[in-house]
Amino acid sequence: MLVGLVSFAGGATPVRADEARAQAWIGIAMARAATAAGVAVDHVIHGSPAEKAGIAPGDRLVQVGGATVTAPADVIRVLSLHAVGDTVAVVVARAGRQLTLSVVVADRPNGDALLRMDYVGYPAPAWDGLEPARGFPATLASLRGKVVILEFWATWCDSCREVSPVLGQWQSRYGAQGLRVAGITSDPLDAATQFKDQHDLRYPVASDPRTSTSSAYSVSALPTLFLLDRRGVVRDIVVGVSGGWDTRMQAFVEMLLTEPAPSP
Repeated sequence: MLVGLVSFAGGATPVRADEARAQAWIGIAMARAATAAGVAVDHVIHGSPAEKAGIAPGDRLVQVGGATVTAPADVIRVLSLHAVGDTVAVVVARAGRQLTLSVVVADRPNGDALLRMDYVGYPAPAWDGLEPARGFPATLASLRGKVVILEFWATWCDSCREVSPVLGQWQSRYGAQGLRVAGITSDPLDAATQFKDQHDLRYPVASDPRTSTSSAYSVSALPTLFLLDRRGVVRDIVVGVSGGWDTRMQAFVEMLLTEPAPSP
């Protein structure tokens, strides 16, 4: 899940380091389990201070700022004592040896900027745990060569009801040129299917009952739209409904449709 500095495992609710100090941010996600061997790093946000310093997923944080850490709360506590621009020594265990890395604490980006930092320009995560309705692609990889809009939505979301008809129109207009729209919701499959039929959604939907895919895309607000190019790389993200979102995204879709398909 995409947060500034978090502690989580599986589907557990993340603990945000910026709750301790809003500006003390290095950009990692940690497993909740406390062990004497250190704190496991599950994810490093692209372009974050942690990535720039060389911290990698799978590392174990052993010391932060000279203090031994055995639980995520220890890391959060130490970082909360630092200000933006401070350089913090972080000792990590990796492949049987310890490395000392220098991390420069940064100001935490806002939610939308953080989402774009971690996803735009990188391959979109594979889907996980989806229950597809009829016509929904079996895998994201099966859409390689297509321009894809992934819509994270819900039947109860009023803003989604503004977005969905627009996406349906684009699917009808650009489908022959290679656009594919796919909707993903944490609502039960029967409710999602009924909503699709009642509201004449013109693209397939799937249920994400354990929110595994939503978590992989760090979705925290609805609707959230991910625009993927023909290579499966995220090129744009739209969160919520704001003035001109459709004009901007439509222009981007039209541009991506002119790009050649990748080689097999």
